Amino acid sequence: SSAAPPAQAADQEDEEDDEDDEDQPLAKRRKSAAVAAAPGSAAAPPPGNGTAAAASAPATFAEGQRVELQCGGRWEPASVADVNEDGTYDVALAAGAADAGKMLSAVAAARIRPRA
Repeated sequence: SSAAPPAQAADQEDEEDDEDDEDQPLAKRRKSAAVAAAPGSAAAPPPGNGTAAAASAPATFAEGQRVELQCGGRWEPASVADVNEDGTYDVALAAGAADAGKMLSAVAAARIRPRA
């Protein structure tokens, strides 16, 4: 019989697929790899110069900086007590806030804005 065993046939098909990939443009091969790596998920956007990501990135704040913290639908006066390694902040509500003196931990930057 001239038919290859199933395991050997699968190896030959993989080799043929690899050869086909080499003939494709690099961008198409990267997209194929991304889709294969994460089935059912959208492929990552193509790399750019980073300006779009930087424009939408949340602001960064310094320890001691006077800020406003979004609490429910209101912005309350506060100050940054600590900058955490994970990009979150520990924030102390300032005088004039409903819960003045209260400390909040691991607050996302999206809930903080500079105080005017």
